[in-house]
Amino acid sequence: MEPAQHIAQQMAERLEACFRAIETERMAGIPILNPAVEVEAVGMREWQGQWLCVLVTPWFINVMLLPDVDEDAQAPQESIRVGSKRSFSFPGGQFEFIHGNEAAIGSYWACSLFSPVLEFGDHETAVATASASLEVMFEESEDASQKEQEMAMIWAGELPEQAPAEETEQAQDQASKNASDEVEEAPAIVSRRAFLRGKTREALP
Repeated sequence: MEPAQHIAQQMAERLEACFRAIETERMAGIPILNPAVEVEAVGMREWQGQWLCVLVTPWFINVMLLPDVDEDAQAPQESIRVGSKRSFSFPGGQFEFIHGNEAAIGSYWACSLFSPVLEFGDHETAVATASASLEVMFEESEDASQKEQEMAMIWAGELPEQAPAEETEQAQDQASKNASDEVEEAPAIVSRRAFLRGKTREALP
């Protein structure tokens, strides 16, 4: 295993262990838990000196930014107040994160995607949605209307690749029509920035 892959695995295991403990201790008996969804760190990768993934839990799905692995995970990492907000720039745009801290993992930043997650009927669908959201954040494309459509589909509980070809063509036709007609009002689509910066409720334990 490559060193980066080994560290990514370590980070995922540490994060999962932390939130499994939260699930069984602090979240025990709380009715917002979805028993069909488990704790899993999806797509852990190095990003600008930190580690990023989408964390799936029975009560939220968050994008997570974590400090690098160190020998003392409980040492103070940042003198930032818990609950502070900060925007991070990704290829897909700027997204707002909220600061948190857990003894087992230290300081971290979280961007809420879904909270609660009661709409997911199984863990596999939650993981697939997490993966799709992460891909959109890192996607560079000139077709902004297609990005908006993909995030709207994720918000509606669908994966972009599951869209019928006819619907995709209709979305493209609508985008072309809007571009050529400045007077006509644009359709109401949940933007990917709204989706990832605050359209969902913040979810920290």
